[in-house]
Amino acid sequence: MIDAAQSYYDKLNGEMERKKIRLRIYDPNGSLIKLELKAKYDYHQLKESLIINKKDAMELIKGNYYVLLNYKDDVAKRIYLMLMEGYYKPKVIIEYKRIAYKGKTTTRITFDFEIKSSTNVEDFFREDINYKDIVDKKDIVLGLILPHEVI
Repeated sequence: MIDAAQSYYDKLNGEMERKKIRLRIYDPNGSLIKLELKAKYDYHQLKESLIINKKDAMELIKGNYYVLLNYKDDVAKRIYLMLMEGYYKPKVIIEYKRIAYKGKTTTRITFDFEIKSSTNVEDFFREDINYKDIVDKKDIVLGLILPHEVI
């Protein structure tokens, strides 16, 4: 996750307007890499993403944000500007397992477990990352994503 320390405190303090930038992979080989911008305003959430290549992801982790200028997507430009402001930088790697259920509506239920983290962001693509458990191994985090009409 590329984040500003302030984002963490904003969440803890219940701030209604928050943003975060995430670099997401689904396997250490980096065959699918998503760069995401997630913004929350009051009870509304907007998540935008683009697919980037592994070389550019590695440059982002090093703080070389200029690689985003090679992408035509507007979200790349917005993320680039946020990163260049200097408030955001790579902070933590979070890994977890998830079981997700989706019904016929946009309601989603997720169960996250084996949640662990590392502050060695330069290890992002390594398979043998030295993680620390965030929650007890037997704990499961329930997520409930409701359509905005229900909230």
